[in-house]
Amino acid sequence: MKTREAWNQVYIEHGENVPWAVEPELNQWNIQTVSKYLEENPTGRTLLDYGCGLGQVAEHFRQEGYQIELADLSEIVTEKLKKKYQNKVPVYLVEEPKDISKKSAYDVILAIGVFHHLNPNKWASFLEDFYNLLKKDGIVFIAGWDETDEEISRIQESAYSHLLRWPVNSLKQYVNQDKFQILADSASKIRYESFSFLRTMHYFVLKKKD
Repeated sequence: MKTREAWNQVYIEHGENVPWAVEPELNQWNIQTVSKYLEENPTGRTLLDYGCGLGQVAEHFRQEGYQIELADLSEIVTEKLKKKYQNKVPVYLVEEPKDISKKSAYDVILAIGVFHHLNPNKWASFLEDFYNLLKKDGIVFIAGWDETDEEISRIQESAYSHLLRWPVNSLKQYVNQDKFQILADSASKIRYESFSFLRTMHYFVLKKKD
């Protein structure tokens, strides 16, 4: 099954009840963690949520004052978001970040739950694309499953076993540190109400140097 078809199937089967959309602790953690690295005044600042899913994290920042744009691989998701925002928020159907034909456009890029579904042989090119999309001093927040996460270790038992996953711990070695400053490289435990075990999320915050 191709990647886009697999994601479409997830949203056909689960609709708006996918765990990453409805888990309050996960969404709160994403918002609180990335907020530590954001400017206090969001006026005029732009945020791209790449791999946005149903857009619940980006919506929080829209309400805070950010100008948000959304991008996802699934047609089901992008069509739902276009209807939700009545085309007042740009929504992109993408395969890769370079499908967004902008340069130095964003202060913040979120890539939550993207890289652990992305074969590591694409990590460097995605990071390069994000670099090109960011404004000077812009940041990209990358969050994905840690190598100690229980579902990573027992992936065949997952409800989403048709979606490939890689732990993101080794992402640092793919970062061009002439272009990015690594502001954070850490992990956190998060409890999912819909699972009986803790999830372990690994995250990176990268700041564009030039």
